[in-house]
Amino acid sequence: MRTFIEKGFFNFITIATISLSGLTVGAFLLFIVNADMVMASWTKDVRIMAYLEPDIDSQRIDQIRTQLQALEGIDLVVFISGDTALEQLKSEMKRHQSIFDNLKVNPLPDSFELHPVHVPEHFGRFERLARFVEQIPEVSEVEYGEKWLGRIANIIKLFKITVYAMSALFIGASVFFVANTIRLVLYSKRDEVEIMKLVGASDRYIKTPFYINSLLHGGIGGGVGLAALYILFRLLETSVLSGLPANLVSLSFLPPEIACSIFGGSVMVGWIGCFLSLKRFLK
Repeated sequence: MRTFIEKGFFNFITIATISLSGLTVGAFLLFIVNADMVMASWTKDVRIMAYLEPDIDSQRIDQIRTQLQALEGIDLVVFISGDTALEQLKSEMKRHQSIFDNLKVNPLPDSFELHPVHVPEHFGRFERLARFVEQIPEVSEVEYGEKWLGRIANIIKLFKITVYAMSALFIGASVFFVANTIRLVLYSKRDEVEIMKLVGASDRYIKTPFYINSLLHGGIGGGVGLAALYILFRLLETSVLSGLPANLVSLSFLPPEIACSIFGGSVMVGWIGCFLSLKRFLK
């Protein structure tokens, strides 16, 4: 502990580095957690619409319904006739009833609305189901918002890869700073270390204080980083999202297991930095 206090500047730099690393990695993970939650919420309401060719008899419609209900991953199949769809459209456009006054023929086709089973993060199943439905001869078109859904899913995947790379970079930088801080402390105390060796002190006895200091570096740095991230998250939540509807955007802080992983990782960064430095100095 005396070493920890004496080398205050180096300790501050090390703790600040670990804090910044934990804050940055935590911010990336926080974005991913909330992006996955938003994506899961959106996909929960995704419906696959299968529009039918005109003039299909009721018997064939029942056969198609049975075929669709037998698909794996489909929770519910709802048939919507063209007349029903037109009535729904009229009710939604009450202020524009003049549009429908001159309609002599219903332009809306019969369709099936498919409700997929909700499985978070498995976005590819929508495309697989849509391709199967497209193979039915009487189906003229299939829609489920594949363009925006696919683009957002690909962006999230790309960002996750970037997060892993950036996390490795920041963790490596933190280990480097911790190792160099311990090395500077060791060089400043090399005479004391030599005297301790001469009087018979074991390597374990010499190493223990440095390991304790490094674990303190990691623990304090991880705690400060998480605290700063939580404060920034609350500021963002109150200032940016206060005027938005709660059902439109809902953010959550890091789950306890991820927060504990960041804290534990920060402690491990301190330990690894110390291990590398002592291994080189005392070999």
